[in-house]
Amino acid sequence: MVELSLENTSSCFRHDDHCKLTAVWASINASPTFFLKPISPGQWKSAKMPFGSQRFELKQTKIPCVLWINFSRTTGEMNAQMQFVSLYVNQLNCDVTFHFDAAERDESIGGHVAILSVRSSVFAAMFQSGMQETNTRKVCIKDIKPDIFKQLLHYIYFGRTSTKLSEEIAQPLYVAADMYNIEDLKDECVQFLLTCIKLENAINLMAWAHVHSIDSIKEATLIFVESRGREICKQDDWERLIKNYPDLSLLASRRMLK
Repeated sequence: MVELSLENTSSCFRHDDHCKLTAVWASINASPTFFLKPISPGQWKSAKMPFGSQRFELKQTKIPCVLWINFSRTTGEMNAQMQFVSLYVNQLNCDVTFHFDAAERDESIGGHVAILSVRSSVFAAMFQSGMQETNTRKVCIKDIKPDIFKQLLHYIYFGRTSTKLSEEIAQPLYVAADMYNIEDLKDECVQFLLTCIKLENAINLMAWAHVHSIDSIKEATLIFVESRGREICKQDDWERLIKNYPDLSLLASRRMLK
């Protein structure tokens, strides 16, 4: 039987008086994860669990163990974040304005140079390099639709989009995040799209990933196409892939024939 105990957590995280542990879970030697329960201030303990000798020998001097720890946020932290976001949501004290070429009507949205510059190296260069935008504080957005750009700005301020990701917005939002070097948003879009692969979109998603050099999505779609070769080859999208991306279609075909 094995029992895992985590002690003196209060002293371990003394560098931040606001850190409060709300959940702890672990995995020993690649075992299924299990939760630890708080038994006293600063001490967490798991239930006793049986582990066979095939997993590890108890005589080992080192046993691989991975811990995941979740921290709570204080009311002050949450209020600070919401007030921070309200600057954008309520358009308060904006010092730069974005206009859109692709908008069907005259449409604009404001932002804050300091915040945008901290979150994006592209915005930082734009506002600090003597470009026209530095003086006019007006930026024309040409290649991004207004709703996508607003989601990008919301993410910059809040760390998440204003609505849940969907297949319709994840791809253009990734492109926008790539343009402005928002790496964490790019990662979230990629992780979401990896869950969306299906027969109806596999070919187009594979081509899109190929164009934007997203290896993880490209490989995942190739694996899917390989497993559903007969159905894939009957689609009109497959003919368009052969015509527009012959190298990619050849790669997919070879994978199907393995």
